[in-house]
Amino acid sequence: MCSMNKLKLAAVAALAAASCAANATTLSTPVTFDTGLLAAELNNQFTLPTFNPALGTLSSVIINETGRYVASGTVSNPNFSAPQSGNVLTRSLFQFSTGVSALDALLGQAVVYPTFFQGYSGIVHGGSASFGGYDDSATSGDLISSDAAILALFQGGPLTLNLATVTSDAVIGGHLTTDITAHAQVEGIFSIQFGYEPGGTASVPEPATFALFGVGLAGFGAARRRRG
Repeated sequence: MCSMNKLKLAAVAALAAASCAANATTLSTPVTFDTGLLAAELNNQFTLPTFNPALGTLSSVIINETGRYVASGTVSNPNFSAPQSGNVLTRSLFQFSTGVSALDALLGQAVVYPTFFQGYSGIVHGGSASFGGYDDSATSGDLISSDAAILALFQGGPLTLNLATVTSDAVIGGHLTTDITAHAQVEGIFSIQFGYEPGGTASVPEPATFALFGVGLAGFGAARRRRG
């Protein structure tokens, strides 16, 4: 009886292992778009890749957005006779969009907004102080979707990604003037990869699995005959 149960368990375990292997998700090589570091606001377009159905069945889309902001410049007091103090805030908002609402909802789940803040005190009339230089990046992390509507988009015609930035600075308190945005540099990076099940949707056990299952059934039959 014990041997019969062991054979049955071995056969079931072999089938379960084959099923898991058949349904294992494979990740494609990421495709990355990088604007490079530019001394101007971004206004770039990229054609996104589509999934190759010959690889298997698309199950997920994984997107990552990164914005890099380099900020430097001066803070000055050109207008007031009294020394001025205040805080300078500068940041660059990275906007990723396609014009397709379902996909843009995914892209907008994270705000990519590198920000810098620096305080000053006692800047005399006609005087100035340096700001930065700061160099930092903000990322969305992995944005993952298995939504059927989004998967369908990457199995149809090409999609265009629009990448733009809006860079700004502001003085909080005091009366100071900045030229930070005139010296700002930005870089946008976007990557995408696909998760898929190789070989299509059908989970067909390998021939070796059938052989193992057959051995289990044969053993089960032999055990029944011995009992008889």
